[in-house]
Amino acid sequence: MIAFFRWVIRSYSFPSLVKSSWAWSITRSAPIERTKSTFVVLHDCPVRYDRTGSGPTVVLLHGGGLDSAQLSWAPLTPHLVPLADVIAPDLPGYGGSPLGATPPTVAGYAGWLRAFLDAAGVRRCVLGGLSLGGAIALRTALDDPDRVRGLLVCGPYGVDPHMPGGRLGW
Repeated sequence: MIAFFRWVIRSYSFPSLVKSSWAWSITRSAPIERTKSTFVVLHDCPVRYDRTGSGPTVVLLHGGGLDSAQLSWAPLTPHLVPLADVIAPDLPGYGGSPLGATPPTVAGYAGWLRAFLDAAGVRRCVLGGLSLGGAIALRTALDDPDRVRGLLVCGPYGVDPHMPGGRLGW
């Protein structure tokens, strides 16, 4: 997955950023660094997010359940920081971000994401999403394609019409 993110970043905008495309490697032993948590207020509700690095913007969206930005993306972030400005928000209702007035639907979260990108000063970005985050990234790319420079979705929620596990999946 890390190699694919690097390919997306290189392919969609910034070949001059990477001197030798395959000259560096990633190891699982890389330290997980805590990034600076920042808050922005959207619709009278605080949103916690991590932002680190510089360069083209990559926004990483976590999954549902008990997930959060740090839980999903802390191991990957140090590998992207040399290449990009990495932003990982806690979606409304997850981690350090209360739900507030955001409808807890893919369309509701996609609308929230566009407002969050405006508040964070992001005009165009590569979107990466896991599960629910993948569905939000897809919806955002379909609704606002000029804003999305690249897209990587991992197991996006709602793409397969069949629920895993059949009725047990509910």
